[in-house]
Amino acid sequence: MLFLLEGKGMAGHYYRVEVFAPFDLVFKTLAKNFGNIYANVFESKDGRIGIISGEEYFLRIDSDVAITIIVREKDEKTTIVESFSYAGGAGLMRISWGAHKDYAQRVINFLYFKMKIKVKIINDIDYFDVNKLPQDIKEKVSQYI
Repeated sequence: MLFLLEGKGMAGHYYRVEVFAPFDLVFKTLAKNFGNIYANVFESKDGRIGIISGEEYFLRIDSDVAITIIVREKDEKTTIVESFSYAGGAGLMRISWGAHKDYAQRVINFLYFKMKIKVKIINDIDYFDVNKLPQDIKEKVSQYI
């Protein structure tokens, strides 16, 4: 059983997509367009991993919403992108009025519609929290806690 944090049905949203483009292009594009807080690349034996953080104000919830994007090099022509939005306000009964989903989805839409890069959605999780982690991530994390 996973006990990272006590999740309470947060208003966050999570996407994991396979992007059919090289790491350099994907990371550079997303960092430039979504990384108004932080961006960094880490080298590993399995390929590069990029971390991008940003935030944007959403009038409908009268609050900033944060986003974290993880860009992982799968091979020289394919990249895995995870984007999850969180924080900021949520309305009555923890309803985010779609702000979190919209922000996370903008990453995918930007790649697909603006950059004309093919993407394949692997996971799409609404009201995301630690209790809704994809199974493969739960298994990896459980080794360390």
